[in-house]
Amino acid sequence: MLFHYFKKIRERFVSSRLMTKLLLSYLLLIIIPLFVSGTVFYKTTSKTLETKTIYSAQQSFEQAYSYLSYKIHNILAQTTSIVTDNNLRSIISKNPLIYSQQPSFLISDTKALITYLQGWEDVNNIARVRLYVNKDLSFSSNRLNIFSFDDITNSIWYKKLAANSSRLIWLPSDYLQGDTTYLMATDNAASNTLSLAMKILNTSDYNKNIGIIRCDFSKPMIESILSNANSVKGSLSYIINSENTIVASSSNKQLPSYNVDYAALNSLSTNWIYQSINNKDSLIGLRQIDNTDWYMITIIPIEQIIQENRQIFNYIFILIAVIGTIAYLTAFFISRSITNRVSRLTEKMNDLRYGKLLPMEPSKVKDEIGLLIDDYNYMTQQMTELIEHKYKMGQEIKSAELKALQAQINPHFLYNTLDMINWYAKQGHSSEILTIISALTKFYRLSLNKGRDIVSIGEELEHVQNYFTIQNFRFQNRLNLIINVPQNILNYQIPKITLQPLVENAILHGIMCKENKSGNIKIAGEIDKDGVITLSVNDDGIGMTSEKLSSLLYNSIPEQTNGFGIKNVDSRLKIYYGNNFGLSYSSEINKGTTVCIKIPANEFIVPSIL
Repeated sequence: MLFHYFKKIRERFVSSRLMTKLLLSYLLLIIIPLFVSGTVFYKTTSKTLETKTIYSAQQSFEQAYSYLSYKIHNILAQTTSIVTDNNLRSIISKNPLIYSQQPSFLISDTKALITYLQGWEDVNNIARVRLYVNKDLSFSSNRLNIFSFDDITNSIWYKKLAANSSRLIWLPSDYLQGDTTYLMATDNAASNTLSLAMKILNTSDYNKNIGIIRCDFSKPMIESILSNANSVKGSLSYIINSENTIVASSSNKQLPSYNVDYAALNSLSTNWIYQSINNKDSLIGLRQIDNTDWYMITIIPIEQIIQENRQIFNYIFILIAVIGTIAYLTAFFISRSITNRVSRLTEKMNDLRYGKLLPMEPSKVKDEIGLLIDDYNYMTQQMTELIEHKYKMGQEIKSAELKALQAQINPHFLYNTLDMINWYAKQGHSSEILTIISALTKFYRLSLNKGRDIVSIGEELEHVQNYFTIQNFRFQNRLNLIINVPQNILNYQIPKITLQPLVENAILHGIMCKENKSGNIKIAGEIDKDGVITLSVNDDGIGMTSEKLSSLLYNSIPEQTNGFGIKNVDSRLKIYYGNNFGLSYSSEINKGTTVCIKIPANEFIVPSIL
């Protein structure tokens, strides 16, 4: 039942109009697959896009983390270099009394310390370097780069450093409260400053602190690096320390919406986890920055990733709908344009079946249908001309065939040959008679050639050789035939009895008109790269004047009575191959004449014998 139903649909489709077929085919093969493929594409790639987006976000996180670690490492290395400098340790370890006894030492040491500390500023992103020492050292009152411990007694960071067993502490902006050493107009605001403070321990007693170095660096620089980790819209990256203090953030506005339990995250064994934040599924990345108690955290909302995929899906289907609509309308108008012109062309073709060779109005649109209409008009014109030409050509072919038949049974040639045989018989030259009869037999066998009009060049040359053998006996061996035709063109085709009339003409009207009535005939051949064969027949006879040669080229000389004439050879070649082929002549008085035959290189196929 179903098969029968589809069969009826197929029959109706096949029988429908061309325009209907085009539009239905377009609907079935373009629009429907376009929407189906769009749906399948979205479902099969949405997960892949989500995975790739997450992977890209993780890569951005890792790159930002690596760059951040590099910056922190450089700051730590620079601070360590300052702290371990022997000259700095030597100066701040001096007995304060020496400066009251030697004031010049105070000036030189103060200058040396300031120069050394300022030399590290603006290197590897460090903005300011501060040295904190005991107030008993006189240069502590410098308050340019050198301060006393009393200046930071009430600061949060100093209290934390003093209470910490570690020799260094990384300082968020919040830890700089209570610090009174921001006295210069060139200092960054505390809210835009992060610092590393490191103790300078007494080499004799590591439990004793003889100074503190604090290196300030830009908080916006760190926040800029964090922003680079946010490859997904709506994500947030920030740094938090072990006391849950925010160090820096890519967006302070988003911080309140992302409350993450640092203690719970720090206990995990993996860097990435899925967790619900404010009832929204999120992907969280966490890594500790080496040599610090700081942790870099990136929070990526999964909903945002899905939303981006949905936007892509919407764009795809909107694009498909627009393209489908435009394509359908375009197909409709194009189909109608095609079918209208095809219908007109079909009507004209039907008229052609009944012999009405009526051209159509030329098409202004030169597409395939327009070209087809032009071809139809050209075809009707050619058919009209061809009908007329065919009648004339048929008459010419019949005339040429009749003359070729006359040449095959040339009575003068046959009479002269038989008379020559009779003479040789009376003289008792039996061997010559056998040679002449053998050549004559082969000559007529090749001339008749079972009615075939086309022979191989090799057969045509054999035909000429047999003719020349008979004629040479007639003229008492005063003729010499030289054939120089390459072996590779002997199997190409040529109309039969093409060369023999030319050789006959060379003998009778060239060589025999000389006083000594002797001479040479050369037949040469070649094939060029365009597949054109040229055969030449050259004699050293009396030649022709330019006037006679011109008359011969324009066919104004009447045909010779002996044979069917050179004009007929040229006509046959043009009938077979077209006007681009045939004979050409060149001649000089008392030097000879050359006739060139130009024919296409068509392989000769031996006809099958039934």
